Amino acid sequence: MYKMQAKKIIVFIILIFCGLLTYPQQLLLEKELTNAKEYKSIAEALQNPDNVYILNLNNQNLAELPVEIIQFKNLNALYLNKNELKTLPDFLTKCSVLQVLYLKDNKIEIFPEAVLKLKNLNSLTLSNNQLVKIPDKISNLTKLKYLVLSGNQISTLPANFAKLENLETLVLSRNKFADIPNCIFELKSLKALFFTENELAKIPGSINKLKQLEVLDLWKNEITTIPDEIGDLSNLHDLFLMENKILVLPNSISKLTKLQKLYVSNNQLSEIQATIFSIATLQQLNLANNKITDLPTQTTGLQNITYLNLKNNPVLESTRTKLQQLLPQAKLVF
Repeated sequence: MYKMQAKKIIVFIILIFCGLLTYPQQLLLEKELTNAKEYKSIAEALQNPDNVYILNLNNQNLAELPVEIIQFKNLNALYLNKNELKTLPDFLTKCSVLQVLYLKDNKIEIFPEAVLKLKNLNSLTLSNNQLVKIPDKISNLTKLKYLVLSGNQISTLPANFAKLENLETLVLSRNKFADIPNCIFELKSLKALFFTENELAKIPGSINKLKQLEVLDLWKNEITTIPDEIGDLSNLHDLFLMENKILVLPNSISKLTKLQKLYVSNNQLSEIQATIFSIATLQQLNLANNKITDLPTQTTGLQNITYLNLKNNPVLESTRTKLQQLLPQAKLVF
């Protein structure tokens, strides 16, 4: 009996040393990950490799990913911002429970193949790199909820992008998009879409497919008109349209019954429809740097506004007086 037990122990030890016996890797819940310790160097992490869930290697002049990473089997979050990385090695896939990956401010030109194999990834930031193309295999990242690709040279997206059915936040600001790719309108879970500083000339009517959208940021493009379908975005609460070439806002905006912020400064608006002020939830309205002379002051919706910016508009003095009387608690900027 004792010999049998001794043999089992010997076999167990051999399996450990040969790497044939493994323990389940820990995929943390969001709350657990928030409370986990953050390690800030490889040396510190190597002292307790099995308990490394968050590793922050930001701003360390890394030209290559340290191979020691593979020892952190339970790594859930990896921060590699502000380094000199041009790619990522395939051994990163050994970190199979990795959920969060930040690669902001590096020198990546080609989307790393290793990243496409991280099946548990739910948050990926690749902003301020040199990416031109997003591969078809992006669809492999089925758990992705948060994707930031701002500050690159991207002008299109693959059709397979539509398969990211869990994606909730998409940031494509400061790229080279002339149109909003059709695949984006198939993202049924999308709640926030950022297209700041691109080359968009229009908003397709298909935008109304994004029924869950809460934030739409199209600041600093070349947009001239807003489609009536914008009014179908029933969950929208923030709409940012600053620095475009918009001549008029459609009446359908009044259908946005959850809208809280409407920013349309630096456009070519000459009037604002009274229906917009019927939106009871509207709190902030930025109309600065347009050509507006008058605003409707008879609608009850105005009384819910806490911030109204009309700076650099030829607003009539009589209108200013009415607004000051109607909105004594609001911050008014003329």
